[in-house]
Amino acid sequence: MIRIGFILPRVIAINQYNITMKNEQPHLILMLIVISNVVYKHLLPSRIAVIILQSDGTRKFVLPTGEDLRQLRLRRGFSQALLANKAGLSQPLIARIENGTINPPMLTVKRILDVLYEEGDEQAITADNIAIRPVTVVRTTDLVSDAIEIMGRKGVSQVPVCDETGFIVGGLTEKRLTEVAIHEGKEAMNDPVKSIMETIFPVVGKDATIQDIQDKLLEGPAVVVMDGEKLFGIITKTDLLRHFRSKRS
Repeated sequence: MIRIGFILPRVIAINQYNITMKNEQPHLILMLIVISNVVYKHLLPSRIAVIILQSDGTRKFVLPTGEDLRQLRLRRGFSQALLANKAGLSQPLIARIENGTINPPMLTVKRILDVLYEEGDEQAITADNIAIRPVTVVRTTDLVSDAIEIMGRKGVSQVPVCDETGFIVGGLTEKRLTEVAIHEGKEAMNDPVKSIMETIFPVVGKDATIQDIQDKLLEGPAVVVMDGEKLFGIITKTDLLRHFRSKRS
């Protein structure tokens, strides 16, 4: 049997999920989840872990939705993969919960909330938490017109350039493509990317800290994240700003 109770000021009556109380508006809610006689306590900011519905003086408390969990994950700066790893779950399961395609058991929600409300700091966030995956790349043999089409379709402003073996040999930015189009015109559209590519973007490992990423982004428009010799992800200045915004909001 699963019961949920909430300790609130001047509670008059508790009946399963419905709590009748006077009109105080608490700023914090102490949530007690009782699962198989094990009591789990968590201090939760209002409207993050529960949804409050007003109805004739009765407040009804319900579990967080998949979207609530997704927003909370983004605020922590966690990827789905990192959250899954910390909670002992699979990334596809996290994705399905956030998309609302499954109704997770109470214990699964508890495990996710345990992770998302853990105390943490900026140094705990590493490159693999915020790297964008999969990485859009172009080949040295692709035409400039192909590169423009690929980047436009994927909505990216910079891409690594790889050779035929998949090894990164350069980079290409929207700024560079604009310069080529302005100065060389249509004639450049049939040139290979190799002829106009820029130097390789700065490289970091998956465990690089936020400070490492900030320092590298001073050297270029994006940072390539490597897992050993394998391309893992990419972080642009926009991605880093988005991370800081989510942490401060």
